[in-house]
Amino acid sequence: MLSRLFLVLVLLTACPAASFAAGNEAVAAEIVKLFDSRAAETGSQSADKAIGEVRAYYATRAFKPVWVRDDGPKSKAKALFAELRSSAVHGLSPQSYHVDQIAALMDSQDPGDLAQLDMLLSGAVVEFGRDLRNGRIGPGKASAENAVTPVELDIAAYIEGAADAGNFRQYASGFINADTRYVRLIAKLSEFQRMGAAHMWPQIAPSPAPVEKDAGDARIPLIRKMLVLTGDLPANLIGAGDVLDDEFAAALVKFQARHALAATGVLDADTLGEMAIPAEQRSRQIQLNLERRRWQNRPLQADHLYINMAEPVARLVRGDSDSTFLGIENLNELRDVPTFFGSVETARAEAGKTVVEIRPDPQTTTGMPDKPVRIVLDAEATLKPGLQVFVTYITTWVSSDGQLHFGRDAFARDAALATLMKLD
Repeated sequence: MLSRLFLVLVLLTACPAASFAAGNEAVAAEIVKLFDSRAAETGSQSADKAIGEVRAYYATRAFKPVWVRDDGPKSKAKALFAELRSSAVHGLSPQSYHVDQIAALMDSQDPGDLAQLDMLLSGAVVEFGRDLRNGRIGPGKASAENAVTPVELDIAAYIEGAADAGNFRQYASGFINADTRYVRLIAKLSEFQRMGAAHMWPQIAPSPAPVEKDAGDARIPLIRKMLVLTGDLPANLIGAGDVLDDEFAAALVKFQARHALAATGVLDADTLGEMAIPAEQRSRQIQLNLERRRWQNRPLQADHLYINMAEPVARLVRGDSDSTFLGIENLNELRDVPTFFGSVETARAEAGKTVVEIRPDPQTTTGMPDKPVRIVLDAEATLKPGLQVFVTYITTWVSSDGQLHFGRDAFARDAALATLMKLD
């Protein structure tokens, strides 16, 4: 009796291990072949450049696949694939992560196919994580105007962490910069993508002829709908007629302020031109600026100077609660200045203004001359040497009160970045 019970216990403890090995060994053998033949390709430039690290990681697990078994993809592979397909929520293209190739292999039970699928999923998770951390367009692309040195991932550790994570979305979010301005912009992208897909965004015809206060215009009912969608007009006024009345003028002022226009309350040519931009183009503008937000790949210190050349505004931040906003006087001199991290080298008061020289940080900057960038602020401010500075070019942003702003592309950089991101 005791010997029979002992045999049952042995079988209970041995069977899971045996089935675990049997469930992976065919694909594991194919993975070894890929590495030995130097044919292992992950689809990720970052991972392929460090293929030795990838091999070393697989070797620690006896080359057992990370994402699949011999009978097909694991549930975590399906969850990862779903996240890759929804990477557009970050303004990224799912095609960057080889979703079509992955999809074609997801139903296969061929060990060779599954080995390739495991490689592609490992590569995709690395590429996606790197893009979230640094942005997709790095300092090697001159027309991007990005001089921020990428933060390199520990590729093996990242694959292992992603594979072990119970929730890949939460794991990946840890690689996004903690700036709430990024999260707010994601929410607005979702809104515009939804409005575009549902054909909710009104099509407004541009016109050089202004519509003055108390005048009527056949486009005003459609514009009312747009202003309700943008939050500039109360919803109960959506059907209030085709006359430019006081409430409509007040909504126009809000719209104009958010689009860097003169806040006149008049329906002029510039305002109609902004209103004529379709939702798809607005989505593209948001995507471009999510990419620029990702270039801010290192934490900002409690005290720092944040300069947005497109706004153009410098925000002097002291701790969590104290901020001073300053205009930029010498914008034309900054046309060739890229996004970069630096620090205040010198700052002096001059005729009621502040002249600050910012030295690029050699540890976090790539491709910039080793000389300070001179910026003239429109008021006096106390800037101590060594103060952290981040200089960027954000043409679309969401303020802390949830208002979406479209600034001026003063340096005409949006088109070049859209081409690099293949958004055209």
